[in-house]
Amino acid sequence: MKNIHPLFESFLTGLSQRLGVESCAIFRFDSERNVLRLEAACGAAPDTAAELPVTTGPLGAAVRSGRIVTVPPPAGTAAHILIAIPLLVGDSVVGVLALACRATDRAFRRVARRLGGKPPRALQELHSAA
Repeated sequence: MKNIHPLFESFLTGLSQRLGVESCAIFRFDSERNVLRLEAACGAAPDTAAELPVTTGPLGAAVRSGRIVTVPPPAGTAAHILIAIPLLVGDSVVGVLALACRATDRAFRRVARRLGGKPPRALQELHSAA
């Protein structure tokens, strides 16, 4: 298989521009090791390790539940909203798309509210919400 990282990077660049997010990343789920591996990222440097356990955190919760996980910032702060979207092949989670934007971005908050907790047809919904 050819290197697909340029495809991931192109997808993330287009998605971040369309949604106006500050950063986005694709993680691949390694079911043997029970970790998420960072495959590609764009935008502001993601504040994350190259591997994350799926036993904790919002990205892990998206893997474990197969559902979109949104994490709003603490009230009264200008921190970031995080949306973790499970990537599926059939019923199996194969990765996670992570999106982050400042909480002051109204359009992104609308997208986050619209996607929160819905079944993982997330990429289609995300496209129609943008």
